[in-house]
Amino acid sequence: MGAFFCTSCLFGRVTNRLAHYPKQPADGDTMSYLNSDCAFAIVAQQVGFGFLPIWLKRTEHRRRFNIEGMSFLVMVQEHILASLATNDLPL
Repeated sequence: MGAFFCTSCLFGRVTNRLAHYPKQPADGDTMSYLNSDCAFAIVAQQVGFGFLPIWLKRTEHRRRFNIEGMSFLVMVQEHILASLATNDLPL
């Protein structure tokens, strides 16, 4: 129900849980909905970049858990580098 009203708080809670993974934080143990990740998500949503915190965390977790695949940023970087190598940049 909290995610319906405040998705940024849910994002903060999930990132807090993943920071303690594989053990779950105890009830009184630094479990927080409002943290720096939550604040970053709120600010990003207000300026039209609500996708950015999720995208950055997804990339971080792909590296952390050795999940195959390529993030969007890596694909864009490789495309730019390939275009520079062939002098084929669209302007």
